Amino acid sequence: MYQIIELISFIIKDGQEGGLRINGNTVATTWSRVGGVASSWVSVGSNSNRFTHTSNVDFAAMVYGASDRESYGFALGADMTNSGVSPHY
Repeated sequence: MYQIIELISFIIKDGQEGGLRINGNTVATTWSRVGGVASSWVSVGSNSNRFTHTSNVDFAAMVYGASDRESYGFALGADMTNSGVSPHY
């Protein structure tokens, strides 16, 4: 059995990252800041996760996954209705 590494990358307006939540919990990560934007990433399991903000602030998120045989990446919240893909997030 091979191991799958799954990461979520976030981009949000600087100063708003404290309200970002994963499954209702604060995102425990270190943030980088450039030009008024904060960005970071966290490792997640391959179960379902819900990403929200306490103040309904817009943010961008990308999911990445890789193993020794395959990899993937896509934007969270993207409409994949007609893609034929069934994402787990």
